[in-house]
Amino acid sequence: MSVTTQIKEIFVPEKREDLEHVLGWELWDYKFLGEIYSGSVSTVCRALTPDDRIVAIKFLKVEQANVRSARRHFRREAYLTAQWNHERLVKVLDYFPEVHQPAIVLEYFDNRNLKQRILHKEEVIKVNSLRIMREALEGLRFIHDSGYIHLDIKPENILVNNLGESRLIDFTLAERIGEFKLGARKIAGTRSYIAPETIRRKNPLPQTDLYSLACAFYEMLTFKNVFVAATPNDLLSKHLKEKPSSLRTNITDVHPLLDDLLMQMLEKKPGNRPEDCSECLEKLNNIPSLTISNG
Repeated sequence: MSVTTQIKEIFVPEKREDLEHVLGWELWDYKFLGEIYSGSVSTVCRALTPDDRIVAIKFLKVEQANVRSARRHFRREAYLTAQWNHERLVKVLDYFPEVHQPAIVLEYFDNRNLKQRILHKEEVIKVNSLRIMREALEGLRFIHDSGYIHLDIKPENILVNNLGESRLIDFTLAERIGEFKLGARKIAGTRSYIAPETIRRKNPLPQTDLYSLACAFYEMLTFKNVFVAATPNDLLSKHLKEKPSSLRTNITDVHPLLDDLLMQMLEKKPGNRPEDCSECLEKLNNIPSLTISNG
């Protein structure tokens, strides 16, 4: 039965504390080839299937595996992504919720994440910035049309290959649009890309993702964060109160339509931002070309 209709349950009796870092070790018939990326909650490794196909396997970190909320979010991500089929999203191939360390088997997209490419000021994002923005918006539109909000849009969650093709990943924090939660909401997400309404613990909207995506686009285009502060709380305060600097202060010959679009996506009030991804795409499609000339 397909993973989209039933998630398999497989128990692996041998507990391996060093599971994420074993090169060439075999688990569930997958042979591990090396680590791709390690974050605060999970690690992604490259692996080989029995029929010699390369896949990516995302593990919940050992220290997170005993945290009930982390396991719940991880399981939800597996279910959600398994149901979605879109060319701008990485596909789920299998899921193993074993008791020690859950894992999601994913389509392998030969890539680096956008954050890594920004840090190295790589040529691929300088010449493909419009394509990356367009494809990220297409993927996000599919998520919103499916009734969900991503809630953790950031450069680390946008994969970009050497041709400039992109994929959205990591739906750990995703929520259904209009989902009601008891008690005070937590400030979830990454502070450099967090929307003002999230900081105020308001219910998220699709425009919440648009704000975060604009922060990621701004960083890709300028090689600078929208806001920088000495402390985490000061950074949150800037998202709430400070007006972002225009793209034109950082990029020579930037198209005014692109500057206007990002500034609108970065409006403090969700109602002042574009209505949806389609509106953003429509405006983006009116921009003829762009090559980043700074940096």
